[in-house]
Amino acid sequence: MKITKTYFFKILFSFIITILITIILFSLILYSNFEQSSAAVINKLNQEFLSETYRLNEYVERMIKISGMELFYEPSIQKIMYQPDIANFDVVQAIRRLDSIRSMNPHTHSIYVYNNEKEYIYTNSHIDSNTVDKFFDSGASALLSFDQDIKRLAPIPRYINEDGNLVPIYSFVFYQHFVQEPHYRGALIINIGLDWLHEILGNNDQSEIYFIAPDGVVMYHSEQEKFLSKVSDTPFFKTMISKNTTDGYFIEKRGGKKFLVFYTFSADSNLYLTRIYEYDILMKGIISMRRNTLFISFLFLIITTIASFILSRRLYAPIKGIVKKFDTDPSYETQNNGEISFLSSSIDQMVLTAASLQETTTSYLKALQIDILKDVILGKVGDYTQLQQQWKEYSIPLSLTLPFYVVGIKSKRESMVTLFDEVSPLIIPFDNNSYLYICQDISFEVIRAFALSFAQEEYTKMVLVSNKIFHITDITQHSLKLLESLRFSFMYEQNVVYFQHEITRSIRQGNYSAPLEKQLLASLHKGDKEEAYATYKLFFLDSANDSFNHFRFSMKRLYISIQLLVQEFQRNDLFETYRGKSINEFESFIDSLEDAKILHEYMWSICEQFYVEVVTQRLIKSQLHVSVMKNIIEKDYANQNMCIQYVCDNTELSPSYVSKLFKTHEGISINDYILEVRITKAKELLQKEEYTIKEVAALVGFSTENYFYAVFKKYTGETPAKYRRGV
Repeated sequence: MKITKTYFFKILFSFIITILITIILFSLILYSNFEQSSAAVINKLNQEFLSETYRLNEYVERMIKISGMELFYEPSIQKIMYQPDIANFDVVQAIRRLDSIRSMNPHTHSIYVYNNEKEYIYTNSHIDSNTVDKFFDSGASALLSFDQDIKRLAPIPRYINEDGNLVPIYSFVFYQHFVQEPHYRGALIINIGLDWLHEILGNNDQSEIYFIAPDGVVMYHSEQEKFLSKVSDTPFFKTMISKNTTDGYFIEKRGGKKFLVFYTFSADSNLYLTRIYEYDILMKGIISMRRNTLFISFLFLIITTIASFILSRRLYAPIKGIVKKFDTDPSYETQNNGEISFLSSSIDQMVLTAASLQETTTSYLKALQIDILKDVILGKVGDYTQLQQQWKEYSIPLSLTLPFYVVGIKSKRESMVTLFDEVSPLIIPFDNNSYLYICQDISFEVIRAFALSFAQEEYTKMVLVSNKIFHITDITQHSLKLLESLRFSFMYEQNVVYFQHEITRSIRQGNYSAPLEKQLLASLHKGDKEEAYATYKLFFLDSANDSFNHFRFSMKRLYISIQLLVQEFQRNDLFETYRGKSINEFESFIDSLEDAKILHEYMWSICEQFYVEVVTQRLIKSQLHVSVMKNIIEKDYANQNMCIQYVCDNTELSPSYVSKLFKTHEGISINDYILEVRITKAKELLQKEEYTIKEVAALVGFSTENYFYAVFKKYTGETPAKYRRGV
């Protein structure tokens, strides 16, 4: 009765007080860190958003530069850019080309072509072309001063005054630099509206978005009127500069209101990418969550208290009844088997529950041990002096004073890794079926024997064994190299044991090989599959020299560049049946790669596809050229000046190209074809009596009758007179 009435209720009371104190302390700790953790999460999301925005911005600028350079070197544009005297037909043709380029990119505001000889600016058909001094865009003359060569191919922010409205744009200037000349002969200016940035960044009424130069000039803002304004004197900009960090956030107060300012500095574009939120709007949901959390916590406290009281009463009643029967009825043992059976079964249930709880506790303890060891391996331990206490507190079955060996395994089947339980008490799993084992108090020969036997299993990709590690502080360096090697398992032979001294895998973040990417894209563009694939192999080896994260990023960025080139070809009706992988599919493809040959074969297939498309394009183009040549010859065969140079003048092609192209497609030289056409026409005229042989020779383009006689006899085997008589 003392247990049931006194001790049991003390336990219940202590249980309720403990729950109450725990909830209150938990709430206080939660609330004190809520704002900071929430702001940190938002800051991370903003960093990813701003980073992705910069990458998209970089690709848009790159595509503008590529298309601008192609337009710059087009013959029709070169004519109106450099020639002092230009035919109306050439001007119309060039302006039509400018309209075509503008229509292909809805974000292009306008395109100017500047002719220095004429001091004239040609532009799209929706804008009047005019002399520089009368041109509607007075700011264009500043772009044409060419005081700074660095402005070439770089986006220049400015306004255009269009019918009294200031339109914000970015201008890209393309021109050739002639060292021997005191000025520039011409230029191409592409003006891009800011609406493409609005599409990338979206319309977000809850925040202001800035792109700010280090001198405080706003290069982009979600509100047009703030474009190119100066914010160098504003408190938020001064705070951002004073922090001297690449990213972060802080709270700013303006006129009694609080604002959260998130920023990221991009060294590549030399810009601060900044978002400013009103604190109350951003934190409105979080404040509501705080109230809901407190309400739910106390609601659960009340429910738990009631449930505990009901359970205590259910336990108290039978125990009290048993005690009373022991006190009042000596025949209890024979007459009250029902309550004894109930008590016995309850005790059995309690024993089973305790056993289940022990298993659960052991499982949780093992999970905690793995988490602690994973932090040690990844270098997330700030103070190694506290490890001894953690080792003891969580019963980690390893000693800090004995040397370690770390074994890395890449296995396709998770159950196979338990074979190593005999030499390591803990299995530490990582991504992509990679596992690490920390082995201690065991000889290297035993570890080597287990590694060799495990490597022979069907589902094992590779096994790595580290050097001997004498201190816990060195385990991170060795383990990270093993993990990087496991991630690069597709570059090694399968079912082989590698020891650490055999692998010199780097864990640093390398630099992206932009020159090799440029060379590869150039080879693909001209259809040279062998050169493109060889460049890809160099790119692959260069990227694989560093960490796996760098390798995956490099391959993903290269693939994106190739897909952009495919899209460029598709605008010319090529790659119509091409179905490449999406960016996410390609990234998953890299993550799950089991053999480098699979990636090489896939990239080779892309190189071959470019080769087929480029060859097809060249064949169609060359066939069109040959058809034009034949039409010119068959139309003007009577012209005595008809020769290969005449054909070149009418097609604007070089003699060497015309000669080689015609010979390749028709099997004869172009001069022989001219003579064949003339002889064929001469045969038709000789059948008519109204023309003399001399007149026939002149009508088909021969300068002298004797030359006509010689050529006709060479091709027909008889003289013109004999041919006429035989008809």
